[in-house]
Amino acid sequence: MPNSLPDHLLTGFCPNTRFNRIRAALLACQWDVQHEESPTDTVLCGQAAYLRDQYDRVENLREAVAFLASATFRGFAHVEMHYADGGRGIVRLEPVEQWFWCRSGMFGEGRYNRDARSGVDEGEKIERSNFAIVESPIALDRILAVQYFRRNLALRDWSSFLDVY
Repeated sequence: MPNSLPDHLLTGFCPNTRFNRIRAALLACQWDVQHEESPTDTVLCGQAAYLRDQYDRVENLREAVAFLASATFRGFAHVEMHYADGGRGIVRLEPVEQWFWCRSGMFGEGRYNRDARSGVDEGEKIERSNFAIVESPIALDRILAVQYFRRNLALRDWSSFLDVY
């Protein structure tokens, strides 16, 4: 019996797979501070050296950027900045998972939910300058979840049909 399901339902589509592919691509990038081949301004060389030094101090920069990219799927992502002794630059960007955040309503200010309690809409106010925050206007996980569930339900129903007939 020929397969009558649409091709897009038969492909290996899963939101988690898409997310992992994008994350892997970000982590595979070669990151470096580039400067001109023949510098025309010595100030630019000093700035490039300063940036390289600051980026090299952050022990988990690549992982933090990959985590911030998850905002495209989840709607938002936060990393907390940890500073060196004496406040001389950032040494770590600690990812803070989404379940530690709450907000009052759809557009309220994000607050820290220390105990990650479900249903809480009031948490601790944060000092925004201590966080790098990425917000996405549309969370793809909700959109992709609809397609994922439709595909799985269609395949399950099709399999049940084939079992019966």
